[in-house]
Amino acid sequence: MRPAHLHYRVTAAGCRPLTTRTCSWPSVRLAGVRLPGDDLVHLARPDGDTVRIVTDVTRFWADARGWTAKAAQLTGEAVPVREVSFAPPVPPSARVICVGLNYRAHAAEGSFDVPEHPTLFGRWTAALSVGDVVATGTPDGVGYVRTPPWLLKPGDVVEAEIDRLGTLRTPVVSRDPQENSR
Repeated sequence: MRPAHLHYRVTAAGCRPLTTRTCSWPSVRLAGVRLPGDDLVHLARPDGDTVRIVTDVTRFWADARGWTAKAAQLTGEAVPVREVSFAPPVPPSARVICVGLNYRAHAAEGSFDVPEHPTLFGRWTAALSVGDVVATGTPDGVGYVRTPPWLLKPGDVVEAEIDRLGTLRTPVVSRDPQENSR
């Protein structure tokens, strides 16, 4: 039987199952969206088959805690989901750093040789700052290689916790708003 939530705690030692979680920020779901004719990515709070625009990603990451609290109380104009396109909620100035083949079991699943050191790849112009993304690779247990395959579906929730920082909670949703209300 599949768990309703997938919990992981990220530590220096890697990723391990999590049984408890804590977070002092308001609980609110946010998504990156682009409005028609606008290249700017905004953070928006999904609300059924609509989204409510919170602010642009650069302003959001300058005060993520404050904007998250505002988003929880937001009651402004709703934009239909069909009129927006979803985009990563990362500011244009962010640098994305990826770590490849750093989990031995995952490398084995993909029939890759394990390098002596993980491969770093990405592009950036300065040191890490608020809003930057660090992708640490894929641990073992990838769903498509399990027997039977174990893939995420609408209604599942993926949570990642970093000690002393907080928890990232990501509900899995369908592109079809009607399917999400079931």
